[in-house]
Amino acid sequence: MLGATFVWILFATCLVSAIRRPWTGCVSYYFFVLLQPKWNWSWSIPISVSFQKYLVLATLVGILLSGFKWGRLSSRTRRVMLALIGFVALAWISAHQSIDPDGTWYLFGSIWKLTLMLFLTSKLVDTPDKLRILLWAVTIGQSYNAFRINEEYFRVGYCRYVYDIWGFTGSNQTAIIALCALAISVGLLFFERRWPLRLLALFLTLLQTHQIMLLESRGSMLGIALLLFASICLMPKTTISVASLAIALIAGSILAGPGVTKEFASIFASENERDSSASSRFKTWTAGLKVVQERPMLGAGVGASSILVPEYYDGPLRAGGTKKNIHNLPIEVAADCGIPAAILYISYFAVIPLIACAALHSRILGRPDPWSQFCSASGISSLGGVIGVSVASLFSSALLIEVFYLLVVVGLLNLDFSNHEDESMLGLQAEFNEGPGSLTA
Repeated sequence: MLGATFVWILFATCLVSAIRRPWTGCVSYYFFVLLQPKWNWSWSIPISVSFQKYLVLATLVGILLSGFKWGRLSSRTRRVMLALIGFVALAWISAHQSIDPDGTWYLFGSIWKLTLMLFLTSKLVDTPDKLRILLWAVTIGQSYNAFRINEEYFRVGYCRYVYDIWGFTGSNQTAIIALCALAISVGLLFFERRWPLRLLALFLTLLQTHQIMLLESRGSMLGIALLLFASICLMPKTTISVASLAIALIAGSILAGPGVTKEFASIFASENERDSSASSRFKTWTAGLKVVQERPMLGAGVGASSILVPEYYDGPLRAGGTKKNIHNLPIEVAADCGIPAAILYISYFAVIPLIACAALHSRILGRPDPWSQFCSASGISSLGGVIGVSVASLFSSALLIEVFYLLVVVGLLNLDFSNHEDESMLGLQAEFNEGPGSLTA
């Protein structure tokens, strides 16, 4: 009861703050999305309460009262957002010919909501201070769930959410959410210059890593490996950063027991050695590609391709099963909304922002000044996170995981802040380089 009371007080405070300072509404929105209070305090918070909806409304009211005082989008950010908006537009058109209208329109409501908040975040989070606070809000919000899963595991001796749900999502989606937050906490681990915050980031990194191990999500485990590789390439090569990474690696290797190692190794098993779950993935992907061939332009409607997959699935389904998810994000988007929508969707995550982020880091990598280290560290959150989650989403869909989309916006904001040719950015850089005291909220 005490926890729920704190949530209600915090929620009321966030609503008032969003009206007074709209950018805090974006921060609060993502914090509550990841905290999942309706799940963690389900005995005292009604499931009908829509925290996110009221935070969106409060943010819009704050923008209206402020006279639409927000930052301008760079040309790069506009192109990326247009790619996402183009995908949403095609998904809307596809929804009108969906084979499952009720389910499609329900899922489409979530898609346009997350697009709206991404746009508002890209406009309102216009300084490194605000970006830093947003990153901490995301990783702390998700880390509470990681703490609860770890706590129960050490109490009962096993993780009962491997074949069940946590936070209204399956174990694979929960692991992908944790992977997104892990990417951010790793970036904070390299960015923060105050030891208490650096140690907190290290603790949250280990907490989230162990949560993914407990959930036995092979795709997310592979995502961790790619995130680690990106971190080594992009991190500031300082003594503290290298030592922090070494500590995290040693602790992670201790946490990864024989079961985790065996589960990860099964990713690379031969066809004859795959378990039923892995074999089923390949059959499902093949069926999904056949759905794409049947409906290449507009697909079956968001979420509706799962109805068609059983027609092409080579093998028996569970008793009474009439639907089967594709478990591969690119194929799912193409099957749901069509190939043109899938191209725009992939452009949002990869073609445009990743190339730009790679160009930025090749320019600033190795520079010792705090500003360049900040760009490198927040780039880890975006570049490493998007790469890791993109690979993990080949094994389980991340279509409605909002923090996955947010990682792209983090990278875009990072690119805008590092634009040294803009006089306002030069002022931000000078303020940042003065020391950690200049970054207090």
